[in-house]
Amino acid sequence: MANEICMDFTPNTFNITSQNHTKTVTKRCVFHCERLNHFYCKEPINVDIKRETLEKIFRNLDKPHYKITFL
Repeated sequence: MANEICMDFTPNTFNITSQNHTKTVTKRCVFHCERLNHFYCKEPINVDIKRETLEKIFRNLDKPHYKITFL
């Protein structure tokens, strides 16, 4: 999991979990969906993505991109 980021979507929360390269620290961010501007999730979904791929996606985003959609 050190080179992966795990994203868990539920109708009420969006969680991001990852570890550092030595696997000694696990980071977890929890987003409460009622506090987000736009969020919809019909059923729970788990997505594992390589860190390098996600970095490439975010590197190409600039200010006109205000919305990110995961399908």
